[in-house]
Amino acid sequence: MQPICTLPFTHFLVERDGTVRCCCHNVEVKFGDLNTQTLDEIWHGDIYTKFRDLLSDGLLPDGCGKGGCPCVKRG
Repeated sequence: MQPICTLPFTHFLVERDGTVRCCCHNVEVKFGDLNTQTLDEIWHGDIYTKFRDLLSDGLLPDGCGKGGCPCVKRG
């Protein structure tokens, strides 16, 4: 099954305070903090892994489907 969104498989967003999120649309889920973790720890960590697994199964993880995410607006 094709993931609903591919951004968490290829991108990440770093906020000014070091918070890492998957994208600018999902502001509910904090994937990590660069002040206390390496990017490798965050990228391969449990939160990102579980998030990607849900998307791969065609499910919407927490924080997805809210706001104006264009990836969720599918027919």
